[in-house]
Parts: sequence; C-alpha cells; structure tokens
Amino acid sequence: MRKFCEQFRDVNAPVVTSRRPSSHYSVSVTTTSVTILAFVASLLIFAIARVASGQTPPSSSTNCTCYSAANQAALDAFRIATSGDSWTRDPWSPSSNMCHWSGVGCGGTDVTSIIVPRRGLRGSLPDILAQFTAMQNFDVSSNFLTGSLPSQLSSWTNVSVFQVLANSLSGGLPDSYGQSWKLIANFSVSLNALTGGLPSSYGNWGATLLFFDAGSNQLTGSIPPSYASWVHLEVLYMYLNSLSGSLVESFSSWSAITVIRLDRNKLSGSLPSSFSAWRRMQRLEASYNQFTGQLPSSYADWTNMEVFSVGGNQFDGTLPPQFGVGWPDTLIRFSVFGDESSTTTTRITGSLPVEYRQWRQMVSFDTRLQRINGTLPPQYSDWNRTIEVFLVGYNSLSGTLPETYASWSKMSNFAVDINSLSGTLPASYGAGWGTSLLGVQFSQNSFTGSLPAEAYAHWTNITLFATSINKLTGTIPDAYGSAWNRTITAFYCAENQLNGTLPDSFWLWSRISVFAVGTNNLTGTLPESYGPGWGDSISYFEAPKNELNGTIPRAYGTYWRNMSHIALTQNKLSGTLPSTLARWTKLSFLYLRDNLLEGTLPIEFG
Repeated sequence: MRKFCEQFRDVNAPVVTSRRPSSHYSVSVTTTSVTILAFVASLLIFAIARVASGQTPPSSSTNCTCYSAANQAALDAFRIATSGDSWTRDPWSPSSNMCHWSGVGCGGTDVTSIIVPRRGLRGSLPDILAQFTAMQNFDVSSNFLTGSLPSQLSSWTNVSVFQVLANSLSGGLPDSYGQSWKLIANFSVSLNALTGGLPSSYGNWGATLLFFDAGSNQLTGSIPPSYASWVHLEVLYMYLNSLSGSLVESFSSWSAITVIRLDRNKLSGSLPSSFSAWRRMQRLEASYNQFTGQLPSSYADWTNMEVFSVGGNQFDGTLPPQFGVGWPDTLIRFSVFGDESSTTTTRITGSLPVEYRQWRQMVSFDTRLQRINGTLPPQYSDWNRTIEVFLVGYNSLSGTLPETYASWSKMSNFAVDINSLSGTLPASYGAGWGTSLLGVQFSQNSFTGSLPAEAYAHWTNITLFATSINKLTGTIPDAYGSAWNRTITAFYCAENQLNGTLPDSFWLWSRISVFAVGTNNLTGTLPESYGPGWGDSISYFEAPKNELNGTIPRAYGTYWRNMSHIALTQNKLSGTLPSTLARWTKLSFLYLRDNLLEGTLPIEFG
C-alpha cells in the first residue's frame, strides 16, 4: 500500500552549487574590499526596509519563489483564522515573512502545499485559501478546527493530497470537489463530525484516487454506485458512520483494493461473490452492520488476506472450508461472531472446518454467538506459535477440550462458555498457557471433576476466571490465592457442586471486583480477612445457596466502601447485622433472606 504522508522539504534550505576553479578567485585586495563594503551596505538597506515594514523579506529568491504580497496576505488570513498566535508547535510569527513559515511549500510562483498537522490550530478554514489554485498538498490533520469545508476549495484543480482528519469539522462533503478535483489521490476527512451523504460526483476521481478515508463521522445514505470508477483505489475507510443500503456488484472493479473498513454502519444485503476479483485484498472489516446471506467461498481467492472481520451481522450457512486453503500463510484475525442484539434465529451453523488448521499465522479467532456444532478440532493445535485469542462461546459445541491446545503458549483469552462441552478441565493448560493467560471462560457447559489446583496456579497474570454453571466438584484451590494476587479482578464459580470453605488466602486479591460462588455446597464462615484485603476494589459479592455460617464480619462494612451488590440468601448466617454496613452508601442490591440473622437494617439504607 502506498504511503501518502509526504515529508515537506525545508523551503529555507541552502542551495548547494558547484565551486568555481580557484583561478576565478584571483582578484586584488582593493577590489575585494570594495566588494565587501558594497555587500555590507546592501545588508543595511535590507535591514532598514525590514524594520520599516515589520516583516522579514525573502531570504533567497531561489528558496522562496512563491513570495508575493497576495500570497503573504492569504497565508496570514489563514494564520489568523486558525488562532496562529496560539499554535502549540512551529507557530507562524506575524512579524516574519511567509518564507520563514514552516509547512509552506512553493512550486514556481505558486503556493503548492500547506502542511501543518498537530500544531494546535483552532478556528475554521477561511475561504481565501481558494486563492491558492495550484495547491497540491494540504494537511491540517490532528488539530482543533471547526466549521465546514469551504466549497470554494474546488478551485484547487491540481490537489492530490487533502488531509483534514482528526478535527471537529461539521457540515457536508462539498459536491463541488468531485466536479473539479481531477488529480486527487489521498482524501482523508475521518474523525470529524461531518454529516449528509457521500457525493456521487466523487466518482469522477476514478483516474487518480488511491486512498479514501471518511471514517468516524455522521454520514448517511448509501455508497454511490458511481464509486465503481475508482479502479485504482487501494484503501477505503468508511467505518463508524450511519451508511445504509447494499454494496453493489460493480464495486468488483476495485481491482487494486487492499484494505476496506466499513464496520459499524447500517449496511445491508449480501456480500457479493464477485468481490473475489479483489485479488490484492488484505483486510476486510465490516463488523456491526446488517449484512445477511452466506459467506462467499470465492473469497478464498484473496490469497493475501490478513484480517477477515465481519462479526455482528446476520449471516447464515456454514463457514467455508475453502478459506483454510486460500489463506494459509497470511491470515492473522478471523472474526465472524454473531449479532447479539438481534432477535433473529439466523446464525451460522455447521462445524468448525478442520481446514482452518492451515492458518499458520493465526492470532485471533472469534466465532461466538452462532450455532456452530460438532467438536473442537484438535488439529487447531497447529496454531501453537501464534494464537492468542480463541473465542467460540455461545454455540452448540460438544465433546471435550482438546489436550493439544496446551501447546498454545501465547494464549491470553480463551472462551468456550455456553456450549455443551463435557469432560474435565485439562490440567495441561496450566503450564502450557502460563503467564500469557489473562482470561478464561469455561462457564455454562457440563464440565466435571475438580478445579486443577497447582496447574492453574501458573496463570499468574489472570484477570478473569469463570467456571460457573457446570458440574465441578471438590474444593476451591487455596493455591489460587497467592498465585493470582496481583491481577485477578473477577472470579465466577457459581452453580457447581463445590464444597469446603472459602480459602483464607484469597484475602491477597487486592484487585478483586466481582466474586461469585453461589449455589454450591460451601461451608464454614465468611473470612474476616476479605474485608481489609479487598477494600475498595470489591463491588459485587455473591455466595447464596450454600451452607455458610457465622456472622457477617464487621470488616466488610468498614472496608468495602464501593459495595453495590451483595447476595447471601439461603445460608446459615446468624447474629446481628454490623452497624458498619451503613457505610455501603453505593449499595443497590442486598439479599440476606433465609438466614438466622437478627437486628435491623441501617436507616441509611432507606
């Protein structure tokens, strides 16, 4: 992909010329002295003129060929309109000449470039910029500009790079640009607040356009069919807008395209199989739209594919096994998760293709929220050198967890929750994933056996551990206390058949926010040490439907100042409620029924 961030040359750089032969310097001392005196006198005259006018004249006509009173005035108007005195970097001094203003470039007698990104410009773009009819490169990106894009800039008939991204510009995209900009190659207006539709006149840019970026605005309407003329287009960004309608078949003419981002719009219809003509395609991101239909198997022809991200849509059919053969050495991210907000029953079905084992560079695999069935292919262990994220929750998978996945030494996020998996939790995942693991979700399956103790203690960087709604037995391992003390924030082991007591060592979890162990067979008391140990971190504590006894520790009220949800129903807790519970000023839910508690609730609870 071509890069368009041009490095502007210094217009004040010295001109290097070849040295004359030494014989040309053979002059008398008297003549040399006169020459020097004349030169000094001329400098004085220039200095006097500089003071009188309040400006610095061009230092060299060779270096600043575009200096003129008209150009100076127009640039000064731009400086004033954008709060030039407050620029945070390389400000243009009002007492100096345009030839000393960094970011201004000349082409003959014309100003051909203004490149002032990330300088703290504030204000709007003045219409007077239209005076620079030879403009080729305009970059005011990453500033604080407001107002609209002046339609008068259509006078820039030679402009090839137009970058105004990352400002606060509003209004619509001027239709006039499409009528007159015949050489535009890079058009970047993303990260603004632009409204309205995409002008169909921009289809006239087909002969030159390489890069089009209108992402993260408030654009509406469809993508004009006239854009099919962009036969040289390499990169297209239209993400984070409210675009609707379908993608027309004629866009298959974008034979040079390598990257498309259409994610987070309202686009609908199917993905045309004819887009397989995009043989240079590397990244397709179209998540969170309303696309339907099947994933075209013909996209396997995109042999350079690196990112295929179309999740959050309403696709049906099966996962094409052809993708495995077509993208073996390039694919790093595959994201085809379902639309969790949709009430439709339309989902992808079938099994996980064994052919995907050939994705030898796979880093992130996400097929959540579909209706995929069958077993987890043990052959995916071939991803062992690269895989970091594996998300297949909310499907209909069955069978056991493959032991071979222990070879995924870079695994950081593993989620197989809400399936029909069975068997035991592999102890081999402990040392296999080790310090790489950050989150694991085994919840809502039919796993049996105990929680691997010393094995999972290898996960010393874990933040999320979820095994709720299974058939696990045994005790909650005390070894997790010291092993996970620096990182764990959420611990879910509810609705199993666990027994024993709550481990005292868990008081070390100083960052714990959510602790849920309800509906088990736990006994013993609530550890007093959890109070000061968890302090302000804990906000959600749930341990109902167990056999816990004793009192509610006073320390919980004293230290748990951010508690919002606590559930201890159906235990054997006794004694009076500590007065310190009145300090739970953020409490929203308190469930204590079906215990042996006495006393009254603090009046602070209302």
